[in-house]
Amino acid sequence: NLSSPLSIAGSLALSILFTLIGGMYLHLHFPKIMCSLRRLSLVVTIVILNLGFAKFVEVLLVHTSYNYLDLVRYPVFVPFAALLISMLVNVRVAIFSCGFLAIVMALTLVVEWDGFLLINLLVSIVVVLSSSNLRKRKDVFKTCLKGFLVALLASLSWNLYEDPSL
Repeated sequence: NLSSPLSIAGSLALSILFTLIGGMYLHLHFPKIMCSLRRLSLVVTIVILNLGFAKFVEVLLVHTSYNYLDLVRYPVFVPFAALLISMLVNVRVAIFSCGFLAIVMALTLVVEWDGFLLINLLVSIVVVLSSSNLRKRKDVFKTCLKGFLVALLASLSWNLYEDPSL
């Protein structure tokens, strides 16, 4: 039961642990980001907004009269943050952030964690690698299209892997 106090406390403890590890990683490998209040607040804001949006959508999906969670089995939230961080901060920080966000969301959201983690990491990595040299708005749309195609292929592949009788 994910709404029990022990589950919430465990999720909170794991999230704090991953946040501290993430802060140590940024401090060791990106001291300029840790010294710059603007860049650090940008990264933190993007991460917190992404986590908040994911939790809001989860509440909408779970607490409606019709169970939409069966239709949206693996919501893809992480690539949005990865694209923003990659464009605004750094590609290496974006790769780390997408791994951090995917793990924290897989632990705290009411989704099947293995498929969620796989699809979000695959799409995020494709989005970050495709966004390394964006110059025009058209390039952003191409990057999003690549991410969408990877999400479709990964979702189809995961569903075939889970249930070969389809």
